[in-house]
Amino acid sequence: TSKERVKEIVKNSTGFIYYVTLRGVTGSSNLDGNEIEQNIKYIKSISSIPVMAGFGIKNSDDAKLLSSFSDGIVIGSSIVELIYKNSENKDFHEVSDYISNMKDAIR
Repeated sequence: TSKERVKEIVKNSTGFIYYVTLRGVTGSSNLDGNEIEQNIKYIKSISSIPVMAGFGIKNSDDAKLLSSFSDGIVIGSSIVELIYKNSENKDFHEVSDYISNMKDAIR
């Protein structure tokens, strides 16, 4: 996204800005931490609105990295996949463990 577009997004944003960390479809992989950090730092330099990072966060390493320079993270597909995987036997301990690990990573 161009800097002009980022400025327009910031100007029209309320609440928080959702920074999409991956190009492509949800559930993809390969986050570019350096690029994401530079972009989020730029957004934060022109806005006081919190910046949340999401899209492609798969594990606690991703969560820890992104939370080190964003104001928070958004996890969706990974949790949905775990719920689906465990829905037949209705044993959601794996989901609970995953969320606990993510929570610990961002503290």
